[in-house]
Amino acid sequence: MSSKRGFSLCLCAVTGLVAACSLDTEGTADPTGGAGGSGTGGTSLGGQGGNNWPDGSLGGAGGAVGGQGGAVGGQGGSGGADASVGGSGGSDAGPGGTGGTGGAPVWKPSDIPNCVLWLDAEDSATHTLSGNAMISWADKCGSSTATSTMPQAPTVGLVNGKPAVQCDGVDDRLNLTGPEVIADAYTLFFVVGNVPTTNVLPIWSNRDSTPPTDGTVMYAGYQGVAHVYQNSASAPQKLAGTTSYLNHVGPMVFEFVATATGARDLLVDGVLQDTTASAQRVKTRLRSGSMCYDATPVKHAPLHLHETVVYDRALSAAERLEVRSKLQTKWGI
Repeated sequence: MSSKRGFSLCLCAVTGLVAACSLDTEGTADPTGGAGGSGTGGTSLGGQGGNNWPDGSLGGAGGAVGGQGGAVGGQGGSGGADASVGGSGGSDAGPGGTGGTGGAPVWKPSDIPNCVLWLDAEDSATHTLSGNAMISWADKCGSSTATSTMPQAPTVGLVNGKPAVQCDGVDDRLNLTGPEVIADAYTLFFVVGNVPTTNVLPIWSNRDSTPPTDGTVMYAGYQGVAHVYQNSASAPQKLAGTTSYLNHVGPMVFEFVATATGARDLLVDGVLQDTTASAQRVKTRLRSGSMCYDATPVKHAPLHLHETVVYDRALSAAERLEVRSKLQTKWGI
C-alpha cells in the first residue's frame, strides 16, 4: 500500500515571482502474486477381479477420489478429476467338474433266464385302475396280464408303507391270461402278507383250468402253514410245512420249485417247509388260473399281493438265493 508524501514550499527566483512547487505522485502498486500450481487428481485403477469357478468374483473397488488441487497462490489450482476406474469382473475360466460314475443297473427278475410272469405292486405303470380298484395288472416278463372286473377287483394301497394289491377275502380275484406256458419244471415266488385264518388261502390256483396231458392242476398258498396241493393223475401231491403263519401281516417270500424228475421244495423266507425227493411229475399250466382264488371248493383269500415271479424251469439253488434275497431286500423282509 502506498503513502502520501508531505509537501513543502520552495522559493523560486523566477522574475521575482514566488511560484508553487509541484506535489510528489503516488507510487504504482504491483499486487499480482504468482499463479497457484494446478494439482492433478489421483488416477488409481480398481483391483482385478478374482478368477474363481463357476463365476468370476466381482471387480475390485474403484480408485480413490483425485487429489486436492494446488494451494491458492494468486488463484488456487483446479481440483483433480475423480478418474478412478472400477476393476473388471473375473472371467469364468475354471475347469468343469469331473462327471459322476453311473450307478449299478437295477436288478430285475428277468435278468435270470426263463422268467414267464412278473407282477410288481410297486410299479404303478403296470396298473390299470378304476379309482383304487385293480382292473388290469401287466406282466413285466412277458405279454400276460392279471385282470379283474368290478365288483371283484382287489384294491391297491399301502400296507405298512409297502404297495400291495389287497384282496378282501369275500369275492376279489385276478384272472391270469396270456400265451400258454406248460412246464413240468418251474419255480414260483410270491411276496405276500396277511394270513388271518386257518382256512385255505390260495395265493395262486389254476384248478379252474383244464390240466395238461399227463399233468396236474394245483394251488399254492396257506392253511395256517405254507401249503401246495397238486391233483396228480394217481393221487394228490401235497407239501405242507409245520410253521404257523397265522396273523402274519408283513411281506414274506413264498417259494416253490419243482424239477423235471419230480423233486419239489417248499420254502418261506428261505426256510425249508417241506420237500419230496421223488414225487410224481407235476406238469402244469403257469399262465392260467387266478390270484386270491381257488375253485375247488370256491375260496377267496384276504391276502396282500406284493410281487409274483414265475420261471418255467427249476432254478438252481444259487439262482433261487439271488431272487429270494433281492425280493427280501426290496420288500424289507
